[in-house]
Amino acid sequence: MQEVIEYLFKSILPEGASLKVTQMPSEESMNTDVFEIEVPKEEIAKVIGKGGAVIRSIRILASIASKKQGRQLRLNLVESK
Repeated sequence: MQEVIEYLFKSILPEGASLKVTQMPSEESMNTDVFEIEVPKEEIAKVIGKGGAVIRSIRILASIASKKQGRQLRLNLVESK
């Protein structure tokens, strides 16, 4: 699942932009995958998109892939320094 998330974000970010995807332990349930996505400060607006449209679309696509594996998904977007 981490590879799918990395692919989706790398397709939006310019080549060479740093991206860090980390799987975190879930506090909700054993059936939930939580990923923290760290994006450079100057690229955060591009990832969020107008009105949150881009990040919403990424979350939808990633959750579809996750549900095929019988899992739930949560993405946390973090601004890197």
